[in-house]
Amino acid sequence: RPAPPCFSTEEAAARRRIRRHAVTRTTIEQATERRLAGDWRGACAAARVDLALDLAEIASHCGQDVADALTDDLRHLVPDLLHWHLPRLLGGWTTLDTYRTVVLARYRPVDPAERPGTTPYLYVTTPAMREGPQRVALRFRTVEDERAPGVFGPRTEDWRHARHLWDARHTAGLRERCGGAHDRLPFLRPDGTPRAVDELPTADPGPGDPVARAEWITTLHQRGERGA
Repeated sequence: RPAPPCFSTEEAAARRRIRRHAVTRTTIEQATERRLAGDWRGACAAARVDLALDLAEIASHCGQDVADALTDDLRHLVPDLLHWHLPRLLGGWTTLDTYRTVVLARYRPVDPAERPGTTPYLYVTTPAMREGPQRVALRFRTVEDERAPGVFGPRTEDWRHARHLWDARHTAGLRERCGGAHDRLPFLRPDGTPRAVDELPTADPGPGDPVARAEWITTLHQRGERGA
């Protein structure tokens, strides 16, 4: 049976609106300026990320090593990028999904005797109302939705291994995950302009050209055909 398209027409249009309008150019510029100046608190404020953590308290309760590792992550946090990637409601809405938790980091290895809900994580929570202010909160505490150490329920997304979505040191990893190479992304030329239809592959180019192969497989899905 033919595979469905990647997204319905309506969902694809909603996602394009989100990508274009969810985080404004002004927000990106202001958050970036503050982040590059070493002001991670100012960067979070510019990107509508409220801080619900106290580094001195964390050092007192969890140790200075944890506080130092957390501080290093906060210095490299890209809050506008984080906001851009957060889950959305869709279904006719472009606002942030409500009552969601997104885990970013953990600073202690899992202990075999550890009980769930006893180790704090760095995480973000989304708003409670879909029509309310689009602000999120950055927290460092235990996660209520933790079912087993490092395993969470359905309202929690685990981004600990997805640092390309929020950490300045790993943002280049998004290109690879999108099927790109060092010189370009699928469907784009090296200068960022869209490739014309006649520039796209008409047959499987094989593993030697991963970008062209990503274009080929995506095109198959959009046609409702099975991937290679």
